[in-house]
Amino acid sequence: MPLKRYLKQGFFNLFKNRIEGYPQFRIAITYRCNNSCAYCSSGKIKGETGSDMKVGDFRKVLAWLKKQNIRKILLTGGEPFIHEDIKGVLGVCEDLSFNTSILTNGLLITPELIKYIENKPVCLILNVNLDESYYALKHNMSGLERKIAMLRYNFRKKIEDYALLFKMAKEYSVPVRFGFTVPSRYADNECYSFEDMVAYKHQVMDFVKLSRLSSVRVHFSRPLPRCIFNENEWGYLKKISGAKSRCLVGASGNYISRAIVNPDLSVDVCYASLFKADSIFNFKELKDLSKYFKDKIDNLRGKPLIAECINCRYYKDFSCQGGCLIYKNVS
Repeated sequence: MPLKRYLKQGFFNLFKNRIEGYPQFRIAITYRCNNSCAYCSSGKIKGETGSDMKVGDFRKVLAWLKKQNIRKILLTGGEPFIHEDIKGVLGVCEDLSFNTSILTNGLLITPELIKYIENKPVCLILNVNLDESYYALKHNMSGLERKIAMLRYNFRKKIEDYALLFKMAKEYSVPVRFGFTVPSRYADNECYSFEDMVAYKHQVMDFVKLSRLSSVRVHFSRPLPRCIFNENEWGYLKKISGAKSRCLVGASGNYISRAIVNPDLSVDVCYASLFKADSIFNFKELKDLSKYFKDKIDNLRGKPLIAECINCRYYKDFSCQGGCLIYKNVS
């Protein structure tokens, strides 16, 4: 497929709202999960953020967001479908007319749930592992194909069959959001260090090249250290996967573009849990919440990741921040 036509398919329009003001807000309704993925930290932080979010609290959060002209939410966790009253949560979403996406591993979706959500205004983002759960996920999605909006994949430090992932993406006609896993402040999860990213950069290149050969649209989810790639590699990654070397947090003055409301109503600035605010209700407006995180993020972004950053032209011209900011916060 010609590159121009490939890019013209509109993949980046899917992320347009995320870049321009990001009117979608994330809500972690639980940090419990039926899986124990080695790369994930969410299941290990439930003690830090409370148990399942109460449906009454969830309604209050949505009412607060609605006053801020937010109409799109992403339910995340943990595994949202393990929530003790997921039907109650989805009922609130419908009552308040929210456009709702659910990030799920799909393994808890039963025929009863399929019947319940097939006519609800929701879409699914599937977190895919290329292990035995892959086929269980495909089986569970029978009847919900039209609800699937995207696949999400995290790199592992081992050889995996990316063709399986792209086969699923083509079958559902959806893009794939992918990336390296990053450290956690809460647990010793499987992740990629700076040295790992250098060593495994071939994973990224191979993945993106195969995605194009498979005619599957892909998007790299987290910023990468620019110095890992040469000019040709970086240009290719930017064109095909939208690779970036600066975080979207703080882009265009918006410091809550990746924010997540936790079950205890505290707010993390992003999935990496860099910084936390005690309660969303401590803020009158979204701009106040954004201002709360601004100085913290800006100060961290300005720090070099490694000594070599100081003399790097990409660091000097502010085009690169050294990858995800969590690397600077846990070091």
